[in-house]
Amino acid sequence: MVGLRKKTVKKLRLLIWLVITLVLGALISARASCDEEDIDIVADGGGIIILLDGTVWRSLDPATSATWLSAETVLVCDNDKMINKDEDGETIDIVRMH
Repeated sequence: MVGLRKKTVKKLRLLIWLVITLVLGALISARASCDEEDIDIVADGGGIIILLDGTVWRSLDPATSATWLSAETVLVCDNDKMINKDEDGETIDIVRMH
């Protein structure tokens, strides 16, 4: 009886470990997808940001992006957020224009 109980506990521990591993794996893969690029031009008082890869973005927070400069490095995440790595991680919402 005791041996059967120990086997059941071991199987339960293995199942719990497996579930935790699967949940953590799903959380890690669900994080934001970001691409790193450099700014080419900031125009229209921070309302338009053109990156060196040629993409054009509209800033939904031009008061923040108005201080961003050419050659600063940004992350474009999930095509709706831009994070400026050179400005202490300032983040803006964006819309792709081209």
